[in-house]
Amino acid sequence: MSMSAPYAYQVTDGGFLDIDMTIKEKDGEILAEELRSSESSAVISAPSDGRISICFGNKMSSMTSKDIMFSISGGKTQQIDTGTKEEQDEETKQMGEQIQDLFTKMLTVKDENQYMSSRELQHSQINEATHANVLYWAIFQCLVVIFMSIGQVYYMKRFFEQKRMV
Repeated sequence: MSMSAPYAYQVTDGGFLDIDMTIKEKDGEILAEELRSSESSAVISAPSDGRISICFGNKMSSMTSKDIMFSISGGKTQQIDTGTKEEQDEETKQMGEQIQDLFTKMLTVKDENQYMSSRELQHSQINEATHANVLYWAIFQCLVVIFMSIGQVYYMKRFFEQKRMV
């Protein structure tokens, strides 16, 4: 019996925001591999049930630590017990399928919400750093203008100063 599970990850801080990711089955077979990726989302499809290993590698920039937001939904979903086969009618089957579909979509919305909140955090950090840089540059420009003004006043005063020779 095969297993499928959606996953998503994003590098939120560190270096160039890239990382290597490998997903292996219990026998070592590689199910998915991505190199130097900053974010990804897909569905793992394993041909058999069992444990899988997910490995993140930081070989390219081992001196820089990385922060990763990672989410994976379990491969097995809960099945709703609607009674024996004889007791189930068509409406009950449809309702069970709709509830299962709704549950899957709710998990997807939850994952997307986590992804968006991590992106919001990342962009607010960039925004705050940019505001700080603009503030420092504006202060520097004000100081340059003040010193230039003082220099010009001094120069003009010396230029119009009358020197007498006696």
